[in-house]
Amino acid sequence: MSARGPQRVLIMIACEIVSSSPASTIGALGMPNRNVGGMGSGSLPGFAGTSGLWNGGLLIRTTGKVTSTGEGYFYIDDGSGSRDGTQYTGLRVILPDGANPPEISAYVVVTGISSWFENEGYGLPAVLIGSVNDMVIFKQDR
Repeated sequence: MSARGPQRVLIMIACEIVSSSPASTIGALGMPNRNVGGMGSGSLPGFAGTSGLWNGGLLIRTTGKVTSTGEGYFYIDDGSGSRDGTQYTGLRVILPDGANPPEISAYVVVTGISSWFENEGYGLPAVLIGSVNDMVIFKQDR
């Protein structure tokens, strides 16, 4: 075990796959945007504007409407009130290298790792997706 900023990481030296059957696979934990990251406790610092149990590093699924995009990321809003400090921003979704964000106003479901990013010295909640297949676009407003 180690830490990278507010997130715990497991550094593996070796790995042995014991079973690869679908029955042994654990699914993603569904949650509203405001719970991604979770509140801290003890040595886990938590994230500004979040609620619920610490879930950093877990496979999660959340949804929302795309509110803004940037190079390598976009923000979603499910109406639950994910905040960057005191200012409402939505939840950041970090894309894999080379992936393009969906259009603004599209509705998406994302499955990824409950993670974080640093903004002006603060650790803020984010979802880190591994491939474009971890993102499903539901509907686009026209």
